[in-house]
Amino acid sequence: MNTQQLLQESERSRKALLSILEDQKRTEVNLRKSEAYNRLLFNSSPIGLVLCKMDGSLVDVNPAYANLLGRTVEETLKLSYWDITPKKYADQEKQQLKSLDETGKYGPYEKEYIHKDGHLVPVRLHGLIFEQEGERFIWSSVEDIAERKLAEERETRLGHILDESLNEIYIFDATTLKFIEVNRSARANLGYSIDELRKMTPLDLKPEFTLQSFNELVSPLRTGEQELIVFETIHRRKNGSDYQVEVHLQCSTYEAKSVFIAIILDITERKRAEEEIKLTNKELETINKIIASATSTFDLKLILEKVMDEALNVVGLEGGTICLINPDNTFELAVEKGATQETIDDLTNNKIKVGDCLCGNCAKECKPLILQTKEEVLDYATREVLRGEDIRFHAAFPFVVEKKCVGVLCVFTRTDKKPSERNLKLLESIVAQTAIAIENSRLYEEVKKHTLQLEHIVSERTAELQSANKELEAFSYSVSHDLRAPLRAIDGFSLALLEDYSDKLDNEGKHHLQRVRNGATEMAQLIDDLLNLSRISRRELTRGSVDMSKIVKSITDKLNSSEPDRKAVFNIADNIHAAGDSNLLKIVMKNLLNNAWKFTSKKKNATIEFGVLETEGKTVYYIKDNGVGFDMKYADKLFSPFQRLHRKEDYPGTGIGLATVRRIILKHGGSIWAESELGKGAAFYFTV
Repeated sequence: MNTQQLLQESERSRKALLSILEDQKRTEVNLRKSEAYNRLLFNSSPIGLVLCKMDGSLVDVNPAYANLLGRTVEETLKLSYWDITPKKYADQEKQQLKSLDETGKYGPYEKEYIHKDGHLVPVRLHGLIFEQEGERFIWSSVEDIAERKLAEERETRLGHILDESLNEIYIFDATTLKFIEVNRSARANLGYSIDELRKMTPLDLKPEFTLQSFNELVSPLRTGEQELIVFETIHRRKNGSDYQVEVHLQCSTYEAKSVFIAIILDITERKRAEEEIKLTNKELETINKIIASATSTFDLKLILEKVMDEALNVVGLEGGTICLINPDNTFELAVEKGATQETIDDLTNNKIKVGDCLCGNCAKECKPLILQTKEEVLDYATREVLRGEDIRFHAAFPFVVEKKCVGVLCVFTRTDKKPSERNLKLLESIVAQTAIAIENSRLYEEVKKHTLQLEHIVSERTAELQSANKELEAFSYSVSHDLRAPLRAIDGFSLALLEDYSDKLDNEGKHHLQRVRNGATEMAQLIDDLLNLSRISRRELTRGSVDMSKIVKSITDKLNSSEPDRKAVFNIADNIHAAGDSNLLKIVMKNLLNNAWKFTSKKKNATIEFGVLETEGKTVYYIKDNGVGFDMKYADKLFSPFQRLHRKEDYPGTGIGLATVRRIILKHGGSIWAESELGKGAAFYFTV
């Protein structure tokens, strides 16, 4: 090969080399661009991407993966795969590694990662083996499935709530009305399976609705005028039976569809209870009418007429009678409604006795007699008039007072109509109430009779008392006038002897004359006290507010003035008032204070106290002293006339004062008592 050829070959080689170098350079540029693009895709991927060694060391992770763990990329790369995997997944991880060895890939499968703050993050993984320079790596994609898990949990929880609800719950398409979901309670009550129901609409369950009427009902929900409608209707079960329901219906969205959600309450028991309440209220109203009638009057005729009307209204029959039982065990017709004249005459003229015919058998057995058929009536009927009346139902109820029958109420019909068992029970209650009214009316008549007798007796006794009072007044006049004259004579002549013949009388004679005079004075005082006691018994009370403190102060001032040398302390409570007769209460306080003054006369430091105290809601007034006192075993004699607990020579008096006090207190509707101990004073308590 010549030089020229060598040069040409060399140039071609150079050009080929330059071309190879340029291709290599372009390849490197493209590779760098590809790597940059791949890195961009890697970093911007919303799915977590991770490259790790077979021992779990993390080689590379994208931001999405790091975010799953709540960390930065740098923080994440410092971790091992096993640092972020809960130990409970150890067995599952072994199975995935085995699959990776056998097939070169694993997953997809679900597990959880440990977040930086400690909570667990649900994820879904799948990956494959990646080899580079003789070393194997695991390349994985990781999807955050937390929201999906929440949605599944919500759906599961919703399904559980629906099925566990005791109420019936329906979800149906707002356009086609086809059922989408029907909970367990509804399926159990209706008797349909879920597959059967999904082929049906609410119109298949509600016999009273047409498509038009149902659409009109739900129109406010469709237009948004109302959020909820509530109505009552009938549901029909698969077996054809109906039950009453209350529907709560609203519009909503379910699985991207417009739907109706219906919550159904079975109100059969509630309706039954409401009906029961209505019937009970009506029954109570009827019984209350009977009670009101019985308590508003004692006229037995009016009461029994009202009872007859209410009884027929309750049972809905056309006729009835009420008969009362006389002392000789015969019946007396008291009230009738719808009875024939023949029956009325028969009951009035013939003496039907207890044990005879229908009413008589009821009274004899003392319990209701219910005859449901004409044949049963004829079996008991002994009166020809009754046997010919074609009665097809007859019920008799006894009026029982203290286990004794005092009358019978009968209701009957000549038609095939019969009252309910409930109404007959109500009638039995009415009869029980009426029995009390009958007894009360009879007691009232007896009381009226006895009252007239008592009024006659009282009138006679009043006349006798008036006559006795006149005699007492005459006696009082005689005592006041006829007895005073001899006393004045005795006192006057005794005084004359002492004055005119004192020089002719020795000391003993003068002493005897003075005793005569003292006796006359005492006798005159005794007459005055007896007259006062008599007048108090006949005197009318004039009640008002009485200032007791003022009265006591007035009396004690006079006592102090009467014996200025005595040293006595009076403790008088202020502003004490009582409701009573002022003049009579003055007599009370005067007698009690005079006694206290008298029986403390031998005390060097006498103390007399007036006050009040509250006992069992009552105001109790008292006078206390520190005088001689008395033995409590004689306390019952204190308030009797002429009874004395001390010698007359020691403490003078007539023995009438406390009897007068007691009579005034009793006249005020109060009571009086005393407490004492010999040598330690006495206390008198009283109420008005």
